[in-house]
This record gives sequence, C-alpha cells and structure tokens, in this order.
Amino acid sequence: MDHLWSGFQASTTSLTRLLLLRDLLCCQFMWHTSYRGHDTGKLRLRDFRDPRGGGPFRGFPLPLPDPFGAYPSLSLRIEQLGTKTSKGRRAPPLELRPDPSPRHCFLRTLALYWQLCHAPDAPPGSAISDYLFRPTDRGHQRFVERPFSSSALAMRVGKHLEEAGVYVGQTPHGFRRGTIQATQAAGASRAELHAFSQIRSAQVLERYTDASRPTRVPRGSGPRS
Repeated sequence: MDHLWSGFQASTTSLTRLLLLRDLLCCQFMWHTSYRGHDTGKLRLRDFRDPRGGGPFRGFPLPLPDPFGAYPSLSLRIEQLGTKTSKGRRAPPLELRPDPSPRHCFLRTLALYWQLCHAPDAPPGSAISDYLFRPTDRGHQRFVERPFSSSALAMRVGKHLEEAGVYVGQTPHGFRRGTIQATQAAGASRAELHAFSQIRSAQVLERYTDASRPTRVPRGSGPRS
C-alpha cells in the first residue's frame, strides 16, 4: 500500500492517479473485509446502506481527510447484493470504520478518490454513478461503466507487487487468506471467522486459516487497467 501511495503522489496525470487510487481502494477493501476479488470488483453504490438501518446511504461525498488529523468518526455499512456466497440476496452487513493508519484507511482513500473522480479535469467516464471500481476502455483513455473483473484486478495487484519488489505469486485471493489469518491471530473465535469470511464450511475455513499452505502463482501476465 505504501508503494501505491508513493506512485500516486509522484504521478502527474489525473488518469494515472485515479487508477492507482482505484487499485489501492480494492486492496484496502479486500483486507478490511476479506471479500473476494470478484465481489470487490462489482461493488456498487447501492451496496452502501444507511448505518442507522433502512435505505441506501446518502452520505456521499465523504468528508475530505485532514492531512494532519484523525478522520471523522463515521462508519460505512455495506450489504452487497449477490456475492458468491449470498447469490441473489444481500450479504450480511459489515461496518467499515476509519483505520488509525491513514495509509491503510479505506474511508480516507475513498473520500479522495470520489473527489478526483468528480473533478473538472477527470478523464471521461470517471464520475461514480453505479460501480465503484471500473476498468478503462481499450485505449486506456476513459472509464467504462462495468465491473472491474477479478482477472484484471489480479494483474494490476501483481504488477504493483512486482514494482515494489515483493511479488512471490500473490493474487487478490491472498488478501482474503491473509486477513482471515490475521483476524484469527487477533483472537477471533471460529464463529466470528465464519461470519467475517462468509465461509460456511468448516473444512474450507480450515484451508484458509492454514498458514502452511503455499500461494499459487497465477497463470498469465501483463497488467490491465
């Protein structure tokens, strides 16, 4: 994540800055939620719900972060419609709150991403109206209104890890395994791990919490945006 922030600060074009923030947000979201790359890439505005219960969330844009202060004490409630586990239903609700580390805070990054997506100099198609994370067109000049595919996300994550010199075959799925194992190490019960991961099977959860299992190197190469 530090590598992505450094790239963002050094970039000079609005498209590059948005692509880096999009990728960073995906990584932060997967880490904080244990969501699969496939479900992360199809997150929509309608999946954000009013934390007081009821209808859709009406609080966008989020307040911009103070570079020198703590982020406001607020939370985002997400109930994604149609995850791999929930199919045609909404997934169990999850709350995202400010992270004490600014570089890891999904809410801070989302506030900045929203501002840049709606800025006057933003690339065509940048304004967020449905999908939160979107790919660019074939010419890499504009964003298109469709989900950010798990394969494209995997290639982008691999590219950033290679550039940072820490790539050893990780995929977006590795965020899921890693955060489930970190949650277990923090003392979560088995029931809490099942709820956090949306994994019903005890055998499947056991595979995720087994740190000795190797990480598979994905087939294919070449970054996509």
